[in-house]
This record gives sequence, C-alpha cells and structure tokens, in this order.
Amino acid sequence: MTVIPNTTSTQTLSICDGATHTLPDGATATVTGVYTSHIANAAGCDSTITTNLTVIPNTTSTQTLSICDGATHTFLTAQQQP
Repeated sequence: MTVIPNTTSTQTLSICDGATHTLPDGATATVTGVYTSHIANAAGCDSTITTNLTVIPNTTSTQTLSICDGATHTFLTAQQQP
C-alpha cells in the first residue's frame, strides 16, 4: 500500500483596491487577509492552500496651478503619469 500525503502550499498576492481575486477553491476575496482553501490535489488527497492577499490602495494626486490670463494648460488624463 502507498500512502499519498496531503499537500500544503502558500501563495502571496497583491491586487489593486476595487479588484477581486478568485481563490483556489472558487471563493472570491476583495480585502487584505489570509485565506485558507481546501481542495483535492492531483492524487485526490486533501490540499490546503494558504493565500496571503494584500490590497493596494488607489492613489490620488492634487495639482495646484497658476497660469497667465490667456494662456493654456493641458491636463493629465488617467492614462498619463505625472
């Protein structure tokens, strides 16, 4: 008889605020935390996967400008970097 061991693994991931991550067991996570999933491994035995999830907050910036009367200014769009 062969005894096939259960398996364990850990993954560390980061997502942006507002994003959703699908865990190995199909559950979803949207907040920073440690999540434990239990699924069958390739041999059909128990597998425990620990997911360390970090949610990275969105950033904002403020820009104060002064321009001369009659001058023009081009504002950055969401795709441009300051």
